[in-house]
Amino acid sequence: MTGYFRDKMGGGWLGYRGLFAALLASPQFGLSVYWFTYTSVALGTGTFYLTLIPILIAVPLIALLPGKSGITPKLLATYALWALLPYTLYDWARVPMNLIFGIPFWDHWYDWGASIMGTSGTIFRYDTLTTGLASHVLRGWGFAVAYYILVRRVTLVSAFAMGWAMTFFYWLVFPVWVLTDALPPWIWWFTAWMSHMVFALGLWLSPKVFAYYRRAY
Repeated sequence: MTGYFRDKMGGGWLGYRGLFAALLASPQFGLSVYWFTYTSVALGTGTFYLTLIPILIAVPLIALLPGKSGITPKLLATYALWALLPYTLYDWARVPMNLIFGIPFWDHWYDWGASIMGTSGTIFRYDTLTTGLASHVLRGWGFAVAYYILVRRVTLVSAFAMGWAMTFFYWLVFPVWVLTDALPPWIWWFTAWMSHMVFALGLWLSPKVFAYYRRAY
């Protein structure tokens, strides 16, 4: 167990693996600054300094120090592909909640896109929606890559632990810093939990799916 946190090569959570995971999960850092300052810091600024720059630092470091963390460029590329499925399942899991209960899941994408682009006037446009969606995809992808870097073996238990951690973060941050006008209804809390559990299932399932297709083709 201690090997997860520290090993002789510096590849534990308190070493290079932890550093690389933090750098690649950085899309959330930019959004967090945007939230915690109540939008005083533009999301475009946070995305540049706390997302783009950390990722540009992480990729060369992983290439230069493969022996220190056990993460090689090829393995990072594999994780990057694996990370696409959890996010995809996460968003599609929220579609029925919109169709049945009318819970929108794309409304904040307009805000994020407008802040990144510096849009003035109406924000309900396809360009702001697309930009906000791209930033959302990047955050989900970053969390998934960070998970694969941190765990040495993908298990259902560790995947759901990640899902619960993301759920608690979501439950804590949104009502305090985002949905400040009213307490969300119960269906909002359920949707947040359910979609993150589907994300966790995707974390566990994705390596199996890709392994199957590699054998088949």
